[in-house]
Amino acid sequence: MGPNDVEIVRVYTRQAKGDIADCTFGTNEKCEVVVEAEAGSAIWAMGAQYWIGISIRDLTDNTVKVYSTEEASSLGGSQWEEKTYRKVFGPFMLKDISGLTKLQGAHCFEVLAYVRAGLREPDVSFARSPLFMYYESRR
Repeated sequence: MGPNDVEIVRVYTRQAKGDIADCTFGTNEKCEVVVEAEAGSAIWAMGAQYWIGISIRDLTDNTVKVYSTEEASSLGGSQWEEKTYRKVFGPFMLKDISGLTKLQGAHCFEVLAYVRAGLREPDVSFARSPLFMYYESRR
């Protein structure tokens, strides 16, 4: 990574307020999507604007986008204070996301994450999460 770059280091899912990655979520379990990114020294020092976002795809029924959100701010600002950054989206229950209210059985999902920094000729980074699964708990 160069001084004018932003890069997603990794994206993963975890239990709400959890410390480690998790790939299975039952009906009544809240999950979070974590995006870890890093900014080069020059682009961070100049306080470039950035946008970071995710889209969640249901691969079982081939739903292209079931959830999408984006955050915008400036590098070095209150959201991204250091050159390394961790953004947590959630917590949420997959069954409560619009378009997924009729989930039955088990479904396999994937998160697509991106970060874009700079206004003119922005630097962009993309990453995919490991696959994760929603299942109907029988409790």
